[in-house]
Amino acid sequence: MSLRLRRWLLAPVTSWHAHSLAKLTGLSHEQAWEKARVILHPDDMPFVRQARQDRADRERDGEQDPRGR
Repeated sequence: MSLRLRRWLLAPVTSWHAHSLAKLTGLSHEQAWEKARVILHPDDMPFVRQARQDRADRERDGEQDPRGR
């Protein structure tokens, strides 16, 4: 099951906001989902920040995302 599908099933409100935000702003779905998640659940900010840092580290090192993103 893809990450996007899991997010729709487990966090439908956040996913709906992310979908709308991505359409309005042109952000990627991943960026829009992170932004929507922090707006709706500010207490998740440390998790979003860590995910962004992990992604930046993988891109810097040229590694593939183990989750296929």
